Amino acid sequence: MGTMTLPIVALSVLALLALVQCQPLSAPAPAPTATPTSCVLTPELTEGPYWLEDKLLRANITEGQAGIPFNLSIVVLDVTTCLPIPNVFVDIWHCNATGFYSGFGGSTTSSPGMGGGGPGGSSSSTNNQTFLRGITQTDANGVATFATIQPGWYAGRTPHIHVKVHIPTNTSTSVPAEYASSHTVHTGQLFFTDAHMALVSAVAPYTNDTNAYVALTSDGIYNSSPVELLNMTQVSATNIAAGLVATINAIVDTTANRPPTSSASNVATTSPSSTSATTAPSTSATTAPSTVAAATPTPTVAQSAPVSAVTSTSSAQAPGSAVPASSGSAMGAHPIDLTSATLLALVSFFAIACF
Repeated sequence: MGTMTLPIVALSVLALLALVQCQPLSAPAPAPTATPTSCVLTPELTEGPYWLEDKLLRANITEGQAGIPFNLSIVVLDVTTCLPIPNVFVDIWHCNATGFYSGFGGSTTSSPGMGGGGPGGSSSSTNNQTFLRGITQTDANGVATFATIQPGWYAGRTPHIHVKVHIPTNTSTSVPAEYASSHTVHTGQLFFTDAHMALVSAVAPYTNDTNAYVALTSDGIYNSSPVELLNMTQVSATNIAAGLVATINAIVDTTANRPPTSSASNVATTSPSSTSATTAPSTSATTAPSTVAAATPTPTVAQSAPVSAVTSTSSAQAPGSAVPASSGSAMGAHPIDLTSATLLALVSFFAIACF
């Protein structure tokens, strides 16, 4: 070290340490962890007065009803695991394009949705009819897909579709027996946006519905527990009458046990005679076009990607003017005599570099 004194060495070391402290170092990233998915239970809503236990086990529930063809897929998920639930029964029912329900009727002066199946203009009873009702099982991806029509509306309610989910306890026998062993874990309703219904209302036979339209936000049942709305996709971008497709989740508690479903003895497995179908206006399509694909959707629950570990590659290095660390350098032969002013300038330089 020659004539370099201990204070000079100490000041130089302190200056180097100050420079090291100035270097920005990345904080160590936490170890990657799987972010658990979380599901929110789909709200329970009233089943209303039009649910019937003797409905059909079938995916196509149209029965010749006039209206815009609609392929509806419902993905059933377990609220605890967020995983799809296969082989459970999904049960839907809704009114036709002019506000009538099947299975009810008898009077043309009845209140909306009732007698004559509803206020859509028919004077005949729908007591023996089953249009726009049906039950089907979910596939391996938890998806139940129905071929139906876009429902219309009746006075006092915004357009909607009723839905129930039934979980069987006996899965080793026939499908009707499985359904008979099931218990209901969810009862809800599906809703449409007002913007979508504005397009629908311009197409026959919806133009024949004389009932006052009720906006979504004016519907008491929807307002009691707002739920996710159906995201409708047109088969043809320029022609809504060509068909519609939508997929929505039904997130259920598999441990729930609501009123039991029907017995196997009154569950039909064949479609009723076509003579029971309500006559449809000739200007409307009565069957779903082949271009409406019953695509199998995947659950739409988002899962965050795990945080990747970040390894810092930065290191604290002294500036190029720093004294080399090797003891065999030329410094030993030519000792440096640093004055107080030089030391003060050196320390000041590093102090300024830190700020």
